[in-house]
Amino acid sequence: MSILNTIRSAPTVTPAATQDRTPATLWLNIGADFELVRDGQTVTEFISMPVGIPLDTTEHMVAKGKSPEWHQMVACKNAILDAVLGEANSCKAGEGKFLSGLKMQVYKKADQSEIEPTVETPSLVSQLKISAA
Repeated sequence: MSILNTIRSAPTVTPAATQDRTPATLWLNIGADFELVRDGQTVTEFISMPVGIPLDTTEHMVAKGKSPEWHQMVACKNAILDAVLGEANSCKAGEGKFLSGLKMQVYKKADQSEIEPTVETPSLVSQLKISAA
């Protein structure tokens, strides 16, 4: 009687093919004006943060759900992207322009444990009334 030995190999895992992304050519840069001295002259120059926001590789948001308010908010998000893209597309290569009508917000995401309810709700357990009949 012979014993048949089989070797089980782990299934071959092929990494997902990386999508070839077109490098962004339109950017939103956030910064401030600074006064610099060049050749004895004071000049004002816009200096941006180290990293900009790529515009032409940013996709529109898709509204999911049934809330009309949420759908309107998503439409506004996409309209902002389209407006900024339109302004960026109107620039010549190597040129920038300053936009008005936008606001910047810094934001720190809250950990779920840090989120406090915004509306006080009575405890459901306190509503339970059990007594002998």
